[in-house]
Amino acid sequence: MLTLSPSDLGLPPKFSSWRQYQDHAIETAWDSEVRFVGMNQPTGSGKSLAYMALASLLGRTCVLTSTKALQDQLLADFSPIGLADIRGRANYPCHLKRGMTCDEGADAHCHHRFTQQAYPPCPYAVALEKARNAPLVVTNYAYWILQNEHGGGLGSFKLLVLDEAHAAMDEVCGALSMELTSYELYRMLQARVPEPEDMVEAWRELAQRRLPFAQRTLDEQGSLIRSGYGDDQDLKEFRSWKKLVTKLLRLAGISDTGNWIVEAVPHGHRITPIWPAPFTRSRLFLDVPRVVMVSATLTRKTLELLGVPQDESAFTTYPSVFPARHYPLIHIPTVRVDHRWTPGDRRKWMERIDEILGARLDRKGIIHSVSYERAREIEEDSEYSAVMLLHDSKGAAETVAGFKTAGPPSVLVSPSVGTGHDFPYSACEFQIISKVPWPDCRTPLMAARVRADPAYRQHVMCQGLVQSCGRGMRAVDDRCENFIVDDHIRGVLATCRSELPQWFRRLYRMEEEIPKAPPRMFNGGMP
Repeated sequence: MLTLSPSDLGLPPKFSSWRQYQDHAIETAWDSEVRFVGMNQPTGSGKSLAYMALASLLGRTCVLTSTKALQDQLLADFSPIGLADIRGRANYPCHLKRGMTCDEGADAHCHHRFTQQAYPPCPYAVALEKARNAPLVVTNYAYWILQNEHGGGLGSFKLLVLDEAHAAMDEVCGALSMELTSYELYRMLQARVPEPEDMVEAWRELAQRRLPFAQRTLDEQGSLIRSGYGDDQDLKEFRSWKKLVTKLLRLAGISDTGNWIVEAVPHGHRITPIWPAPFTRSRLFLDVPRVVMVSATLTRKTLELLGVPQDESAFTTYPSVFPARHYPLIHIPTVRVDHRWTPGDRRKWMERIDEILGARLDRKGIIHSVSYERAREIEEDSEYSAVMLLHDSKGAAETVAGFKTAGPPSVLVSPSVGTGHDFPYSACEFQIISKVPWPDCRTPLMAARVRADPAYRQHVMCQGLVQSCGRGMRAVDDRCENFIVDDHIRGVLATCRSELPQWFRRLYRMEEEIPKAPPRMFNGGMP
């Protein structure tokens, strides 16, 4: 392998040579004698180039990502070598009517939906046909699972790549979950919340009882749509019943009720698998002969949670290619942030955050707030609230886009950009980890997982911590300071050695005073 360059493997010309450890990662996955290969590859190690090189050696490959942004990034880099992108029907505009998606158009029996029978052909059908014939495909976890279950799949593959594999567990459980809204339950099914409402068996029995009624109603609505006499409201009704019947079918077919949990959510109830392992062989891995999992926070435990036996897998952790001095994790002793802190502790904590901000108003930064409630508290109490950008659970994309285009001083305060977002160079030159990101164990799902596996809480926290620190450091010539103002970090580093990679532990240092800010960055790297 060392004698082969990226161009020898047919990769895009922009990739002229291998980064450090890339060739080793390719060899490791290529030569593996086991089906599953897990690799902890820190930010900047070039994960995508490594697995695309592996694809050229092994054959037809599908890459799964957890966000549209990652799909877009891969498509921009590798479409010249035949990478095809496929997403759910709702992402494509339908020709039948302005503002309609292909998902809606399919239910309306749009005559464009077959690529060879209408002009212009259906955008979704064109994308699906292209993906089924492409040597390289990228899609998201949910589409992969549901398309293989209901849509005929994307064909056979030699290699399946799980990018950001630390998220695969929640992606599988999320794709298989069902949420029954109060409207669906009371108005459509004319039923009540079963008792006891936290028992999966009660919800399964409800689904089994009401499924025949829901199916008859769906058939009646479908006949009206097919007759051509239905209007927009009839189409909306049909789509509502179609979605409801799909959920009832899955809910009525649950066998292992011990692996499911009921959660009350706004306007309804969600029934979710507790663990993904019972489903990964049949829904995620399928019969693909080689499965490669990559992430900066991948651990042996991640593979275990996905149901991958140790004797069927190989696991490698690679060092970071970035100098530790360029993205240190600087602990400024402040207070222990937890439910036991006092009003005085809270004031000291906020003063410390403002002290960091005040010394870096000439640049842009991010405060990882852990929760939306804490984000609002930071904005309300900070003397620098005028330069802060916040969002709720639905406005993240717009706020992040605004932050990226804003000039300094600008501070993004968010609990949801710890993974799946890139803020290179001057887009973010410092971050403040306001609290060690322990997960909220008050939710029924997290509580059930921690009861079954007490180490799971620590596992989730470590993944969140490592991911957050990597958001602003994206290249060898990049730089981003990470400050943490929660004194729990010392205990975390002492007790989580198996969950925190060695390269990450080396970033830590403690400073009694906030260090002098380094020179400003510019978009192409360091000055």
